[in-house]
Amino acid sequence: MCNIQRDVVLTIKERRLKWLGHVLRKPPEYLPRQILLVEPISYWKKRQGGQRKNWWNLAKSDLEPIGGFRKFGHRWSTQWLAFAEQLAQDRTTWSKKVSKIIDAGRGGNA
Repeated sequence: MCNIQRDVVLTIKERRLKWLGHVLRKPPEYLPRQILLVEPISYWKKRQGGQRKNWWNLAKSDLEPIGGFRKFGHRWSTQWLAFAEQLAQDRTTWSKKVSKIIDAGRGGNA
């Protein structure tokens, strides 16, 4: 991947994580938080021919460098949101973790 493409991907990832932290710090009655945390309806059908990554899967994979399977093992798939919610409550810590993820993607010292 060329540098420009990598920078675009990392910028999108950074903004996605910053927005996730912003929403997770809001109270439960905040509408964007309610929409973000909604469970899929049981009669929704998966797309034929393979499942595309959704916003949740992307956010979860973005957070793997600071949590992920190494830290949580098999529990990561169910506990990543609780981990992110706890981490996001401290804005400074969340910002440092996001920067660490982005720096690692750029090849910097994380």
